Amino acid sequence: LIEAEVAAREALLLLPESEDLWIVLADSLIRRERQQETLDALAEACRIRPDSLALQGRLGRQAQRMGEYQQAIIAFTAASELEPAKEFWQIQVLNALSAARRYAQAIKFVQEASSRFPKSVSILCKLASWLRFDKRFVEAEQAMRRALEIDPRASEAHATLFNVLVSQGRNGEAFRMLQDACDLLPEDRSLWMLLGRHAMKRSVLDLAINAFERAVALPDAPVNTWAALIEALSAKQRHEAAAAQASRALLLHSEDHSLAALLAEALLRQGIEIEALRVTLAETLAQGPESILVNHPIIDALMKIGRSDEAAAILKVQQDVHDTPPQTQLRYAKALMAMSAVTQAETILTRLVAADPDWLPGLVALCDALR
Repeated sequence: LIEAEVAAREALLLLPESEDLWIVLADSLIRRERQQETLDALAEACRIRPDSLALQGRLGRQAQRMGEYQQAIIAFTAASELEPAKEFWQIQVLNALSAARRYAQAIKFVQEASSRFPKSVSILCKLASWLRFDKRFVEAEQAMRRALEIDPRASEAHATLFNVLVSQGRNGEAFRMLQDACDLLPEDRSLWMLLGRHAMKRSVLDLAINAFERAVALPDAPVNTWAALIEALSAKQRHEAAAAQASRALLLHSEDHSLAALLAEALLRQGIEIEALRVTLAETLAQGPESILVNHPIIDALMKIGRSDEAAAILKVQQDVHDTPPQTQLRYAKALMAMSAVTQAETILTRLVAADPDWLPGLVALCDALR
């Protein structure tokens, strides 16, 4: 990569307008995580070759990645002018405007884009989302009805229309519409998850469980899908079923701490003793019973169900016998705070923040302790 950078720079002295050489240079820099140098190189490339769609697109993506939204807006706008028939660049400009919080400009831009691309479902969905943000619900709904006339199987349009209806307080109509969308598109996990999350918010637990079960049944269900199902079962107080699903999920995602904590919570709610829980988790996770990977899920579960004193007792032992990692100390401090032992918690958190002033979880916890 270093050799590629050197060669590209030397060649650009002779051929400064070569699009390919600028791309080689930028790629050699970004692959070594030299973010600012990549941005500077692409900015210089676009100054020399403002007619290059490939370079403008790369500059826009790099600027957005680095939070340089004004530069991203300019680059994506240039790309959209170079390829005006492609809606992709319109969406990139809109995303950059949104990230820059330039809301009025974003609304105006998306309205113009929808006029240029009246049959683009993606742009109509963006339009509806911004109109909803601006509380122009009737126009937002009209945009989504148009999108669904163009493509009745557009998942994003169904989801956006659901949100528009909910924003108007038309919850019954929204749920019926979303259930119909799930029936129409049973392989779309995002719609099942949307239905489940909103059912949970309204404590319609049977509907939430059914929706999350459908989402989990689809191939390659991610951790958040399993977690949603387990939490819905726990909310329904079906703790045995929650534990069974957590065990299944851990077979597929054995490295995930949150699933282990959900399993621990479900078993604790069934009345299992701490030592028996430790053995069960150790077997499930293929870890030693005193491992941090076993203890931390138990601690988190105890904290969640309000048994902070027991969590603190386990943490105190870990503090004494381990070269204690920051995450364990943070848990101990939170357990102490839950027991109103704020001064002790503050001492631990102050030490953690002094050791790593940029560690955000420690800073947030210390602020909570000092309130």
